[in-house]
Amino acid sequence: MVTTRCVQRQFKLGPSQKVNDLFEYLLAFASTKYGVGLLGVDVQSNHAHQVLVDLDGQLPDIVQEVQDTPTERPLW
Repeated sequence: MVTTRCVQRQFKLGPSQKVNDLFEYLLAFASTKYGVGLLGVDVQSNHAHQVLVDLDGQLPDIVQEVQDTPTERPLW
């Protein structure tokens, strides 16, 4: 299980279709790129939990990809 959080614990992941679509795309892109299986996701207002399957040792790369995605302003 991996937990990622917003910079300075800001509430940038407020509930909206835009946030859902963006987070879903980001996880799909990163999991496809690195071959990591995604079993479950829980997105809160300022953090998210992902349950991943990593058979090839790519987990550090996918975590870096997700955490380095910039968000300069609230998504809602």
